[in-house]
Formats: sequence, C-alpha cells, structure tokens
Amino acid sequence: MSSRNGDAAPGTRDAWSVAVITGDEPERVLIGRRLVQLAQVIVRLEELSLHKLDLSYRQMRILKHVNAGVSSARDLAQFFGITPPAISETLEALVRRDLLVREPNPNDRRAVVLRLTAAGAKLCQRSQLAEDELAEDMLTTLDQQGVEDLGALLANLLAPNQERLLSQRRDRDTRRRGDTVRT
Repeated sequence: MSSRNGDAAPGTRDAWSVAVITGDEPERVLIGRRLVQLAQVIVRLEELSLHKLDLSYRQMRILKHVNAGVSSARDLAQFFGITPPAISETLEALVRRDLLVREPNPNDRRAVVLRLTAAGAKLCQRSQLAEDELAEDMLTTLDQQGVEDLGALLANLLAPNQERLLSQRRDRDTRRRGDTVRT
C-alpha cells in the first residue's frame, strides 16, 4: 500500500506528515518531504535525549552558541530569529539554574556579556556527547560506504541551504533596519 520512496498510499497521511500524498508529486518533492520528516524526527530524538539532562532544545542551542563565543542576547535573538523577550526568558532560566551569567560589558556599560558558568560548560559538553551518541546511533543501519555517500550528499545539501537561510536573515534584518529608519 505504499507509493514510491516509502510514502503513504495516495490520498492518505503517514504518521509524520500532514501533507496529503497524491502520487503525482515529483520525486524531488517526495524526497524533500522525507528530509523534512527526518529533520523533525532528529529534533524530537534530540529533545528526548536532552530531557534526561533537564535541558530544552532551545536552552541547549543557546549554551552551545555562548560556548562558541556569542555573548549578547541581541545576537542570539537575531541568530535564532526570535524576539528579544523570548530569548530573555530562556536566558533567565539558564541564569537561575547557574548555567549562565550576565556580566557587564567592559566596552559598553549599558550592555551585558553572557558567559557559561562551570556547570553550564559541563552541561554543554554533556549535551554534545548526547548529540554525538544520537548521531552515531542514527547511522548504524549504514555500512561505511553508505556513511561516506550520505556524508557527501549532506555536504552538498547543507552549504547552499545554510547560505539561503543566512541570506533570508540578512534580507529580514535589512528590511527591519529600513523600517526603523523610516519611522
């Protein structure tokens, strides 16, 4: 009862997709849907893994970015494409858990710099180990050649799509700055 590429039968829905499969979709669309579904499954699996660390997906991503050198709430909000109040709420939760501290910015007395605490750095490391374990587990069904082939395919997909995302963010930020200047 399944159509090409393992999709649900035409006119039905599978457990991971709300899109109706008609059977008329180009193969690129069907494969693209599978990639989107896989991304959703990966995020859910990662969330389950992080739950064991009492950490949300957003909190983990923020800890990783601060660990990598992003030190302002504004930069984090911009990177994640969320509002300053939303990022502030998550940062406050991390501060309350003693995973993150806000310190005065030595270059600008009005601003603060974010820094991981020792506990935050340790939890960031533990979340990376959990992510690595998940990544390895996901590929256990592939032989070495399959892993290499998938790696090459993902590299070909990742770079242009990351650039597309960055370009869209730059365009959005440019529009926002333009709107601010006009008002």
